[in-house]
Amino acid sequence: MEPHELKEALLNRALKRAGIERSSWRPARGVDENRRTVEAVYAYYGRLFLDHPYLSWAGMANMIGPAFIAGFRDLGFVPEVGRRAVHAVFGRASRSLARLAAGDLGFYETTFLTMQKKIFEDQATMHEAYVAHGIPKIEELYRARIIDAATLEAWRQIDAGRRISDPALVDRGNRTLLFREQFDIIDRFYLQMLRYHWPEGRAFTYLLTLAGAPSVPGADSYPERYPLTLVARLPRAAISLRTPLADGNIAVFANRWKLIDDDTLPDYLAFVRDHPAAGGRDRRHGPRPVQPAHPRVRRLPGRHRQPGLGESQPPAVRRRGRAAWRALLSRPGGAGGDAQLDPRRRSRPADGAASIRPP
Repeated sequence: MEPHELKEALLNRALKRAGIERSSWRPARGVDENRRTVEAVYAYYGRLFLDHPYLSWAGMANMIGPAFIAGFRDLGFVPEVGRRAVHAVFGRASRSLARLAAGDLGFYETTFLTMQKKIFEDQATMHEAYVAHGIPKIEELYRARIIDAATLEAWRQIDAGRRISDPALVDRGNRTLLFREQFDIIDRFYLQMLRYHWPEGRAFTYLLTLAGAPSVPGADSYPERYPLTLVARLPRAAISLRTPLADGNIAVFANRWKLIDDDTLPDYLAFVRDHPAAGGRDRRHGPRPVQPAHPRVRRLPGRHRQPGLGESQPPAVRRRGRAAWRALLSRPGGAGGDAQLDPRRRSRPADGAASIRPP
């Protein structure tokens, strides 16, 4: 079978199981016209996890996705809310920036919906291959160059961990699938938003960083985990002030991955081990409707829970290519290394605070 035919067959199987009409999935038409598809995607992930608990990537996508899109709607799809959020963070002098953020939302809406579709096309294809045919079909995807060697190894780890009842091995494989989603599949879309109509794109993605709140019990938002800290150095002392703002931007991969790997993923793994049926939110009949949750935006400037004094900041943002990130992914104890897989401990990055500052 040719690579295109192989992927199409598996994707069509996933679409059928999710109850999605392919011809009606058009991100450019906006959320309202794609609402049923958006919800069907997360319901599909939930069923995958509930039927196959070792597929924790799917359970995490099911739990986090709707809340993340709701946070995005808070900032964008209601223009007045977007303007208020910009004013709250950047002050009244930002009126022109607020008008831009509220008036050019079609780009961000389409980009987010495209990200969701690209994730489904990639991950659902692999998941259907494994669920239906096991590792031999995953190896066929590799031979067809649809997936890379790291992804093949991830599925082998999941398969081996499932067979020998080794949760750490299963977690390691699912973590690589998560890395693939965030870096290989959607990072380019985050960068498009970050660079869109400077400084609008940087402002919008920073506001998204503030508004985003993972719907995982115990997980922190970005500003809770990595608050922006202002330091004033005096002759004999230094004064630091932690703000409710974020010391980073989730559109930057290094910032986004640190939050996922240090906080969201470990808390999710701990939660599903304590509550096995809740990882997919028991959504056999569909996820929570994707509705805006405006109170999250209204609390942006305040209600900040300070992390412990010893809590570390994300690493300085460095430019890395795919090979370098892959090397870090597999290095024990490295940035994103295997030492961070324990769901009940908070790993501490080796280097200092993020260099990305609010726009």
